[in-house]
Amino acid sequence: MRETGSAQGWAAEIESRAAEQHLDRERRLSHELLRPFRMMHTTIRRDGNKWCVLYGENVQNGVAGFGNSPDTASRDFDRAWYAEEKP
Repeated sequence: MRETGSAQGWAAEIESRAAEQHLDRERRLSHELLRPFRMMHTTIRRDGNKWCVLYGENVQNGVAGFGNSPDTASRDFDRAWYAEEKP
């Protein structure tokens, strides 16, 4: 049988870990919602056998990302957003 102090310490540790996990989830969600491809209200569509995330009227005048899935295309877009001059 556990001592009262040990049980309380264990419960406090569990509470602390749960709070940390909640903060981690909140940070990941905030990061995801603030990604450029979301903030700039891009369009996501198929382009041949790839996916394209586009900000602007076309690839030449806007910022675009490409990938085999919407997720990889959105990550490529974010990389391009931070790397290039914006129109």
